Amino acid sequence: MIDIDCFKNINDNYGHQAGDFILVSLVKEIENTMRKSDVFARVGGEEFTVLLNDTSLSQAKSIAEKIRKTIENNTFIYNEISIDVTISIGISELNKENALIEDLYKKADKQLYLAKENGRNIVFSSL
Repeated sequence: MIDIDCFKNINDNYGHQAGDFILVSLVKEIENTMRKSDVFARVGGEEFTVLLNDTSLSQAKSIAEKIRKTIENNTFIYNEISIDVTISIGISELNKENALIEDLYKKADKQLYLAKENGRNIVFSSL
């Protein structure tokens, strides 16, 4: 699970068109870091999910960290204004405890909220 940190502030400070620009730009950046076998989708608002096929939890954490750094280091420029963007990521693994996709989603969402509670702009997993 991926969530844009303080996205409401972007909309409030720069307008909803800037927010839309950030969403589109962020999606392009994330898609550029993904493999062909991965599935990337918008869940709603500023939340996204990535399903990494045939990937261990430690590999997923590395991939998530790469995505996080890509966004953090990117310069998002809207109407000649540079907007800093960071994301928080929660990771879960399909296993015996998370055997259903709903379980996987709930666990990743829980990890995402822990990432936000622990300062944002981080990857959080049960690893």
